[in-house]
Amino acid sequence: MGNSVKLVLIAVLLLGGMWGEKAVTFIKNNVPSIIDNTDKTTIPDPDIAYQELTKPLREMAIDPKDASEIRDFFWQLSQMIRHEPELIKTTEQFREFNMVAGGLNFAGLEMKDKYPDLGEAIDKIIMDAIGKEDVPLDDTKREALYTILHAIAWSMK
Repeated sequence: MGNSVKLVLIAVLLLGGMWGEKAVTFIKNNVPSIIDNTDKTTIPDPDIAYQELTKPLREMAIDPKDASEIRDFFWQLSQMIRHEPELIKTTEQFREFNMVAGGLNFAGLEMKDKYPDLGEAIDKIIMDAIGKEDVPLDDTKREALYTILHAIAWSMK
């Protein structure tokens, strides 16, 4: 590699190190068409009973950007529950996975304490669907969990 190429690479790395985060923030705040995911997954409407169960979530004033993050997380979680039955076999394993995965997924998104009742409302909806006891996720319980996670994702329109 020539010296001029090395100098250009060093300059790019220095500029990126000094202003990279500010540049990304500026772009996110001022160029929404680049950052916004216009290719959003369409989530089919759940049964009316599940729409009613998630009504408290739909009534919360959640920022559209945050709602999109929540929607995508719960949609992916529902798909994992439905299509990866060997990964999580009990309701307790699901609760632990949900806590860890949710913590990792939402870390750094500045949602902590922004919606004080949201986590509890989601947990209540899930517990109403699958119960509080640690039981195996048989086909019936797995389908109930999938359906409620699907409904939670749907509620974040």
